[in-house]
Amino acid sequence: MIVYNNIENKEWDITDEHLFLGDCLGVALLPRGENDNHITVNILIGDDGGWFIGGSVDCSSYWIDDLIEQLNKANEWMKKNALPDVYPNGMFGYKFK
Repeated sequence: MIVYNNIENKEWDITDEHLFLGDCLGVALLPRGENDNHITVNILIGDDGGWFIGGSVDCSSYWIDDLIEQLNKANEWMKKNALPDVYPNGMFGYKFK
C-alpha cells in the first residue's frame, strides 16, 4: 500500500502485512534503516482516502480507541512474527526476520 511521507515529500510502498489501519489512525512497522532491521513504530493518519506518515498526528480524541486497537494489533504481530532485538543488557524491541 502506498503511504505518503509528509516529511520527505514522497510515497512509500509498505507491505500490507506491516500495516494496521483503523478508520482514522493506523500503525506502520518499518525497518529503522536500509541496513538495520530493527522495527520502528510509525503512527499514520488517514485523510481523503489516503494514509500519511510524518509530521504531527493531530486528530480528535474520539479516535484514541482506534489507535489503541491498531497498536495492540501491531504489538501482537511483532510477538508472533518478529525476533526479539536482544543485547547483553536486555531486550530492546523487535527486529524483522
